Amino acid sequence: MFKINRKKIADNTYRKGLVYLNSLMKRTYIPHPRTHLYIEPVSYCNLECRFCAYHKKTMKRNVMDVPFFENVVHEAVGLGYTDFGLTPLTGEVFCDKDFMKKIDILEKTEGVRSYHFFTNFVLADNEIIKQILDLKKLSNITISIYGYDLETFKIFTQKGENQYNNLIKNLEYLVENIILNKKLYKNICITWKINNDDNFFHSNSDLKNVVSRLSAILQENNISINRSYNNWGGIINKEDIKGMNIKLKTEGVKKRGACSLLFYKNIILSDGRVNACACRDVNGKLIIGNINNDSLRNILSSSNKRLVSIIEEQQHGNFNEVCSACDFYRSIYKNYEIYKDKKVLSIKEAYDILSY
Repeated sequence: MFKINRKKIADNTYRKGLVYLNSLMKRTYIPHPRTHLYIEPVSYCNLECRFCAYHKKTMKRNVMDVPFFENVVHEAVGLGYTDFGLTPLTGEVFCDKDFMKKIDILEKTEGVRSYHFFTNFVLADNEIIKQILDLKKLSNITISIYGYDLETFKIFTQKGENQYNNLIKNLEYLVENIILNKKLYKNICITWKINNDDNFFHSNSDLKNVVSRLSAILQENNISINRSYNNWGGIINKEDIKGMNIKLKTEGVKKRGACSLLFYKNIILSDGRVNACACRDVNGKLIIGNINNDSLRNILSSSNKRLVSIIEEQQHGNFNEVCSACDFYRSIYKNYEIYKDKKVLSIKEAYDILSY
């Protein structure tokens, strides 16, 4: 029988951390793999943000049609999925003219508990905003704001005054309706992406003013200001952001064991292909199947050799070029704070769930 040298383990823990200890003890922490699923309704975007991988994406852009989306939702619910993410890998949900029809399907489908999405909010309109404020199952909508005035908006998005003015108009209408309804909308979040110059603090732009008004009526933890930017698995480099005065995260993340996102953050792309991860794989290095010619049950399964091989390769320290540079990595050997409200499983339990 294998004997554990507890003193040696204790020494290694100080040197290499709890993840190392958990890997030796084979303790894993994986959220339930049949709860949360991403569906990409569209892969087009109306902006060309320089820090985003959209402009370097080689995969074809698509829009998922409504009947196909509905079939995907029903199949997923039949497998036990209750919560859905609708944020594209790279894209804007309101580039899909039928997006609110897809939202209506989620609202009406028994078994769907919640859904969420990110948006740059430029292509929304008054009717869409009214509908959003009345949704019952929307767990949260995150509005991404780029820059703090017209000049910085242009620098970030490579778009002009029309898009900028549409954003301000939509934000003002949102504020007016929140005040009119006298509700504190806990499901509205703002992520504000700015650069590192001090002009932000002195600016009195229309955009800064309306975001400040919105911030004042939302909960404090629903607002975040970002000055540091992800490199999209090594796709974005310093040349892409030259002159923007932003910090690009280039440092690597230590990796030990498979990424737990492979178990519970999968995504069905707008063309029907299924990707093992919904985070940073914009060019399909982790494609594990296609629901145009196979069932979701078979693809998101421990019998899917492609999925299992990706997991097992990472278990042996082999990460592809996207995963090796990704800083969203979550080791299966760490019980993250974000899991505090979730039941976590061993890798065997996760595989067992994926076997039916």
